[in-house]
Amino acid sequence: MTRQRIILHPGFHKTATSTVQTCLHQNGPHIWPTTALGLGFKFPELLHAARGFSTWRDPFTLEKFATRLSAFLTQLDLPPTRKLVMSAEELAGHMPGRREVADYSAMPGLMVRAIEVFEEQYPQGIDLTIALSTRAPDAWLDSAWAEHVKSSRMVLELEAFRSRYASAGDLDAVVDTLRSAVDHPVVNWRLEDTRNLPLGPAEPLIDLIDLPSERRAALQPAPEQNARWPREVLEEMLALNRSDLDPEALKAAKQAVVTRHRQTAPS
Repeated sequence: MTRQRIILHPGFHKTATSTVQTCLHQNGPHIWPTTALGLGFKFPELLHAARGFSTWRDPFTLEKFATRLSAFLTQLDLPPTRKLVMSAEELAGHMPGRREVADYSAMPGLMVRAIEVFEEQYPQGIDLTIALSTRAPDAWLDSAWAEHVKSSRMVLELEAFRSRYASAGDLDAVVDTLRSAVDHPVVNWRLEDTRNLPLGPAEPLIDLIDLPSERRAALQPAPEQNARWPREVLEEMLALNRSDLDPEALKAAKQAVVTRHRQTAPS
């Protein structure tokens, strides 16, 4: 009996995951014949539960996560001969710094429960690999701060953010904890080592899919997604975050900063 091949890519945030997912999506016609793609936009309620568990760490929310994963897999109706790739950084929960989430310590528990769901869903057995993209700690902290400044009401200066969330930047330690928690392979690669590969940061994940050679040769890299704004733009946004603007006005003011930067940036 054929074991179900599954590649689970649950993060981490700010390690070019958006670029990886864009590459998968754009090359879908070459991937779909052998491999189903589960990207985050296909299961928003599952990601909501993962974020909730990272905040509350309660059994009810963990079971909500399991129920929603099971529902997604059921509607896929995946034949044993077709692989599955699921890629969404929020399967690891909130990015540290959001909703008072201090680190990625919820992620191993989420993955253990996910594996149990996969095993229940595919009684013929699973051939599962958890794949994680990582990044040097200082670079991750800087990128995470920038994302929070842009997309939330972060008010911490960069140095204060680095100090408060220093342990969260040690992604390799999370990988080690996960390896100790699960009985399936856990592989990881650093963003710094993948940027210049032919398919960029998506290449290690695509290697795991093991596409037929003619389909692999047809793949094209995706342009960089969600690039960080320059420091002067982020400082303007940080000042806006500290203002008394209501959420809609804050959003509009940040967009005005972005528009002005684009108009004045050298072409």
